[in-house]
Amino acid sequence: MKRDMTKTSQEFSLPNKECKIRQQNHQYYKRNKLRIKQRTHAQYLKIRYKVLFHYSNGEPKCCNCGTDKNLDLHHINNDGHEHRKKVKGGTHIYYWILKHNYPLGFEVRCRRCNINAQKPKLLALSCVLSRLLNLEEFC
Repeated sequence: MKRDMTKTSQEFSLPNKECKIRQQNHQYYKRNKLRIKQRTHAQYLKIRYKVLFHYSNGEPKCCNCGTDKNLDLHHINNDGHEHRKKVKGGTHIYYWILKHNYPLGFEVRCRRCNINAQKPKLLALSCVLSRLLNLEEFC
């Protein structure tokens, strides 16, 4: 008895369906790229604000200088580099925090205080520069 070596229709249909779905998704993305990016960015901003709101006890402000501009999350244990490697990127951290139900170890800081917490010499320099140039946007 000879065995039939042809594939059944089911074996052909699954990969073809997946390929077709992938092509349709790609075509949809190409047609609606701007709208998808705007929706994704709006969702990211909403989640980011929710996380900042939680860690700042309801009033998003820097815990050091009290400003409400250019806010970031600060890893209290200064292990942000290792944590970002695990989470695979800086923006994914907000999604990770939501998924893990707001773990301890974070606080809200403005960008200048967050950078200067790791580099104390830059604090004096950035304060002097911001005073000389009369810029408030750095804090």
